[in-house]
Amino acid sequence: MIADVTDKSHNKATDHRKRLCPLEAVYEELFLKGVSSDYTVVALGKSWNLHKIYLTQSPYFESMFSGSWKETNENKIKIPILDPNITVESLHSVLGSLYKYEVELEPCKVVSTLATAMLFQLDCLIEQCSNIMVKTVNFRTAVQYYEVGVQYGLTEVQNAAFNWLLVNLMISVWKNLVTLKEISIELMTKLVASPELMVIYSEKAVYDLLKVWVYLQVTPTSIWLDLTPNKIIKLLKTLPRRDRTLSYLETDEGKCYLPVFQALRLSHVLEDIFGVKTVEEDNVIPQHTVRRIKYHLWKTLLRVNNTIDLGSQLTSVTEDQFLKHSLRWGCPLAHMGSEDWIWPLFLYGACLLWRVVGNRAVTVKVVAPAQGGPTYVPQKIKLMMRLKVMSVDSQGHVTYSRCSEIMTYTIPSQGMVVWNVERASDPRLVLQVHLLLVAPLESAPTNNSAVQCVSNNR
Repeated sequence: MIADVTDKSHNKATDHRKRLCPLEAVYEELFLKGVSSDYTVVALGKSWNLHKIYLTQSPYFESMFSGSWKETNENKIKIPILDPNITVESLHSVLGSLYKYEVELEPCKVVSTLATAMLFQLDCLIEQCSNIMVKTVNFRTAVQYYEVGVQYGLTEVQNAAFNWLLVNLMISVWKNLVTLKEISIELMTKLVASPELMVIYSEKAVYDLLKVWVYLQVTPTSIWLDLTPNKIIKLLKTLPRRDRTLSYLETDEGKCYLPVFQALRLSHVLEDIFGVKTVEEDNVIPQHTVRRIKYHLWKTLLRVNNTIDLGSQLTSVTEDQFLKHSLRWGCPLAHMGSEDWIWPLFLYGACLLWRVVGNRAVTVKVVAPAQGGPTYVPQKIKLMMRLKVMSVDSQGHVTYSRCSEIMTYTIPSQGMVVWNVERASDPRLVLQVHLLLVAPLESAPTNNSAVQCVSNNR
């Protein structure tokens, strides 16, 4: 009977080992239990009893064992952890990966795992983390992934996060104040400057977004946590007006935001009376900068009225010039199917009426303003245009995208079809338009040069 009990106990342990595949047994016996360990690794107050033969898979440990490090002749390795992204849990996971072929990664822990893999120079694990991050960019992760991509030199991750933000910044991110606040000055500058930014409605909407973003940066979270962007814009109008002799960007608090407002296409904000009134009342941008751009707009208007340039010089405009100076507009395509979409044209005193006809054709027509306006509407307008449509899913990922070439059109007053849109019935489609009516003057002021004057004057 005694022999039977012993045999049963022995068989039970043997059966347990048989149920484990060789790699699982290696992981359990050697890594988790530390059997026959010849080195102890210590980091963040935690110890792991490990084995040189497995540790040398990491170039970090390989150079340690083969070089003149003091740990070469010791069996206890103390690792200083300077990266705050590295945690005890990520150290355990990454060290354990040396004892098995596959590592299961959770998206919520991928950043700490990546940081640890970077420390130990594990290229395969770094690539695995990068692939997961590229696939899981969303509202919660986009800003963090961009910064992580910059920090660790992962261009693919950085680009994936940046492109996601270009599409979603004005569609949805700006409604999420916590995420909007996380955007750094450097990142916001790149986003606003990019010609591929999906601008919803107009450049003035970009200006309003920047005002909200700056407010979030300088105001305690507890004050705005329950607010919406529109409520913040209304709140800003009720705040006491600052000294008119000094704009916000000229103050010690505001000067760090100069690069972001330099990237704004301010001339397009100032092309209608509402934009001029808002910018002047806000006193965010130096008034001499505003006056300089208004003077340039007046000169351009005189060129058009004197027929010096009625679009005839557009053929000489390069692609870079077009993308740098064009007016950015955007709208959910579903809105155009239910109502007319009218954009005022500052230079001609007329409007462009956009419409989707037959659930497919995008048409443009020159019309007079709805209220007031000139008695003369030009019979045709020549312009450069690029159109783009894309569909975005609930996670902000682009599921469909199509972009036209940069085209030059002569739009007659009776209108014309400028593009046929596939999948126009998709309710998630957004239309983006870049528009240029006159060739930019070589002397046209840029925001960079205008704001530089602020620095020189101070």
